[in-house]
Amino acid sequence: MKTVGALLLLSAALLTGLESQRREKLRENTLRSLNASFTLLRSEISSGLVTTEEALEAAKARSGGKTREFYSRVLSGMDRLGDKTFAEIWTEAAEELDALSKEEREAVDEVGAGLGRYDRETVAALLDRAEARLGSMLGLLEKKRLKEGRLRLILPLAAAAVFIILML
Repeated sequence: MKTVGALLLLSAALLTGLESQRREKLRENTLRSLNASFTLLRSEISSGLVTTEEALEAAKARSGGKTREFYSRVLSGMDRLGDKTFAEIWTEAAEELDALSKEEREAVDEVGAGLGRYDRETVAALLDRAEARLGSMLGLLEKKRLKEGRLRLILPLAAAAVFIILML
């Protein structure tokens, strides 16, 4: 019976570590995808050949995962313009980007506050700043993942092993 309990503890610890790594990877992928979509938005809007809605459609079409869901929510909320501002629609959609930290979400929200509100050059500069900010955050996150990645897996296993030793 103790052996079964020990195996269950080790399994739970392993799953805890793997889940922690999965969440960090999801966060990293979401940041990378958002950053790429902001680059696309900047080039589409700067060209002056498309509307904001068309640029958002293009970003949605070229994004995946949580970023695609985010743009889908923004676009589906566009029919509520008038009742809500674009910034409110954008912020509501960004709330579903739960993998992001507060600081990362603030960078995303700043983009929504300016889209459709200012001229092309100002929006392009806003998107440039957001790209730089998210790029810097992404770089730090990648370094952190490389540094702490194994630790996130080993620490729960070590704690379970110590508990098993004490239990036996």
